Amino acid sequence: MDRFLVFLFFLILLISASFVYMEVGSSGVSFLGYILGKDNNIGNGVIHDGVIHDSVIYDGVIYVRFVQLVSVFISGSSLSLAGFALQRMLKNPLIDPGITGVLSGSALGYVIAFSFLPSLGLLSLFYKGLLSFIFGLIPGVVLVFISLSSKDSTGIIIFGVILNAFISSLTVLVQSIINPNMLSYVSVWMMGSVGINNLGTLVVYLVVEVVILFFMIAFSRYIDILSIGEIDAHVLGVDVKLWRSVFLIFSIVLSSISVLLTGIVSFVGFIVPNTLTFFMYKFRSINTKDIVFLNFVLGGTFLIFSHMLSRIFIVGFEFPLGVVTGFIGAPVFAIFLSKLIFR
Repeated sequence: MDRFLVFLFFLILLISASFVYMEVGSSGVSFLGYILGKDNNIGNGVIHDGVIHDSVIYDGVIYVRFVQLVSVFISGSSLSLAGFALQRMLKNPLIDPGITGVLSGSALGYVIAFSFLPSLGLLSLFYKGLLSFIFGLIPGVVLVFISLSSKDSTGIIIFGVILNAFISSLTVLVQSIINPNMLSYVSVWMMGSVGINNLGTLVVYLVVEVVILFFMIAFSRYIDILSIGEIDAHVLGVDVKLWRSVFLIFSIVLSSISVLLTGIVSFVGFIVPNTLTFFMYKFRSINTKDIVFLNFVLGGTFLIFSHMLSRIFIVGFEFPLGVVTGFIGAPVFAIFLSKLIFR
């Protein structure tokens, strides 16, 4: 019964956040009125709340909101799943794709692909994703090797922060050399930017993410075994290098998807998995399979809520998404880190 109520609660939370996201905006367009047919049965124009809308524009506003909603959900759920996998694999609850440099590496790969390679439709989607994955893999592999040779969790985090800062600076440097006129765009994008993507592109990303989600659920017992330690995993007959590599690849693919959709958004992969872990201790019926799925749901919900805040905080102006998640995540991370250092 507890398990059912937990799933019901998070699904209702997702549906509620999605509806409010679709309803809220600076254009005066009501999503509820739209689906009830009150505001869109209008020939060439409509007056709604004192604002005149063209029917085509009205449909366009709803379409843009929906596309951004899907983009933000995929990005948030991907970051949450990536953070959960990294934390369990490295046995460190403070690990996050943004902190480790994985997101910055993926961003560097995207900027290189965007700057050097021509736009070729779906082929562009492939090679941008490929370069994003390859460059995200580099800091991920480095971090794994460091975690294997160091027992100091704080040291791993500090090295990840240094690596992240270096790669971010390198990304800006590359873009400054290639096309200085695009530097402001890249800077904003690296702080978290939600564009208007093609629905077909979003379907491709969603399919990849769902496949990884089901794989993580099906093989969740290996996540549990890796989290108890390398020696114990060997005793249980698990190929540690193989499964650590598999989950590392999954986390980097998911991180790359997030970067391609919303730029660099930090702390989602830290806040959501740790929040779920904290609350799930009270529910004995919740297992790792459930936590994987709930990371998928709550990660998307959290980023939907964050992007909604970024749009409505100041009317007519949208904050970078990373700024909002940073305001929420940085204090929480500082509290967790202080407990780790001063325990």
